[in-house]
Amino acid sequence: YGFSHMISETPNPMLQTQPPSAVINALNALYNKKRYAEMEIQANSLLAQYPNSGFIWELLGLSLQMQGKNALRAFQRTAELMPNDAGAHYNLASVLKNHAQLNAAVASYRRTLEIKPNYAEAHSNLGNALKELGQLDEAAEGYRQSIALSPDFVLPSSGLLLCEQYRCGATIEELVSKTVMKMPVTHTRKTMYLCSSAVRLMGKQVGAARRRGKALLDGRDDRHARGRLAVLLAA
Repeated sequence: YGFSHMISETPNPMLQTQPPSAVINALNALYNKKRYAEMEIQANSLLAQYPNSGFIWELLGLSLQMQGKNALRAFQRTAELMPNDAGAHYNLASVLKNHAQLNAAVASYRRTLEIKPNYAEAHSNLGNALKELGQLDEAAEGYRQSIALSPDFVLPSSGLLLCEQYRCGATIEELVSKTVMKMPVTHTRKTMYLCSSAVRLMGKQVGAARRRGKALLDGRDDRHARGRLAVLLAA
């Protein structure tokens, strides 16, 4: 979930840096139809005429990324030309992280969040980059921010578990038991993801844990059921 696949707002075609609306619409159509190789060719051709179009650089970057090609230069140029666009900085941060340029990725994720503070995925991926740098306190805060902003966004849970385990020395079982008991009863999906993440970290069977945990939680809305699930993980 590292990249933002929402194309930025279509620019004003009256500006000299942008191609006509018909051309922009044609590129969007190629993207929507997943015709990424054609999209790459057309974007490169357009950049010869409109080299300062951040929108075209962004489309080029997305077309390259979706083909598994190196999109770093395209996303760097996008961010330069669209300095106040959160998606541009998010995409740049993600490709920097994939290139193991973690400090640069952190800076770009932080810039993303300056523009769009409620971007849950950016908080989570900032946590991932910080965790890889060993900055566990800041990483844990990123995961918490992501979870707070989007309670149904389950991916930050395992990262938070790892950070807390390393930070406080508690066992995975203790952390899951403590965390699951605090979760609202409406967050069954997050509860199950958290528990399955913990099971993976402990080297146990994920499928079996999910099935047994689901059996415990189905039709139950009390803490006793969630407590039993935590006991299951410690068994």
